[in-house]
Amino acid sequence: MASCCQPSNSTVDEQPIQLVEEELGRARERLHTVLQNLEEAEKAADESQRGSKVIENWPLKDEEKVELQEIQLREAKHTAVEADRKYEAARKSVTTERDLKRSEEQPELAVLFPRDA
Repeated sequence: MASCCQPSNSTVDEQPIQLVEEELGRARERLHTVLQNLEEAEKAADESQRGSKVIENWPLKDEEKVELQEIQLREAKHTAVEADRKYEAARKSVTTERDLKRSEEQPELAVLFPRDA
């Protein structure tokens, strides 16, 4: 009679195995979910790091632009000073030539139009 009231050994042994397999399946699902979340977090961290580097390099690029503009400004000032110097030299040359022509013409005019003394 004892054998009719007790379940067979194979059924009793299968229940814990089935429970372990179910728990294993749930654990695998959780692991899969955690791995997906980890992958998303890694992607977000990479994007954040790239953004951070862009922000860090932004002032450097601005500084480089400022330095380049300062160099260009110095060159422009130098060019302006040189242009002024050349202009002044050309103006003096023209004035000198004009004065020279006048001085050459004055004796000729004195001969052509003598002053009555």
